[in-house]
Amino acid sequence: NDTDYSVMGSNDSYLIANGGNLAIGTASTGKTLLFFTNGTTFSDEKMRIDSVGHVTIQNDLTVSGITLVGNQTTTGSLYVSGVTGLYNTLYVAGASTINNSLSVLSLNVDTDTIINGLLTVNDETNINSNLYVSGTLIVTGNTSFYSPVNINNTLTSGYLSVTGNTVIGGTLRVSGSTNLVSTLNVSGATTIYNSLTANSANIIGNVGI
Repeated sequence: NDTDYSVMGSNDSYLIANGGNLAIGTASTGKTLLFFTNGTTFSDEKMRIDSVGHVTIQNDLTVSGITLVGNQTTTGSLYVSGVTGLYNTLYVAGASTINNSLSVLSLNVDTDTIINGLLTVNDETNINSNLYVSGTLIVTGNTSFYSPVNINNTLTSGYLSVTGNTVIGGTLRVSGSTNLVSTLNVSGATTIYNSLTANSANIIGNVGI
């Protein structure tokens, strides 16, 4: 009960390392680090880190910047105001707003997602809900849009499959096959280096196939 640390109330508990590192974890194989609030039952769990480093958050996540190395799951909303770097897959079940750049190995979007900066995906991208990207979208792997997508700048993709309406305000570059089941609107130049199959495509700029 050190009086130098007065940020806690009289009935609170805390762990503080003064002048050194503080280690908290599990020493046994296959065990999980659990975080609880509002009680100690299973339903009170808010976050866990499993034995391989996957982080699961049960509710909204708000951060100014985030760097994740393992697969991450959040069942609530994700709000990120700073740069986000993900070295594995990110699954978000709630609405997501990212106010800066997002770099990710693999991206799965199941609910509305807003990205106000650059989106870079180094593997496959599956969009099952609305995706709004105000900057450039660069995908080195396959890209599948199953719902409406709005991209206000350049889209670069290795393969593009569009099931829902897609609007691209800048340049579209596709190096692989492109299949369009619904409408694609592109206001900038379009370059497709492989076959194009389209139900409907409205392209205002130059087209090279």
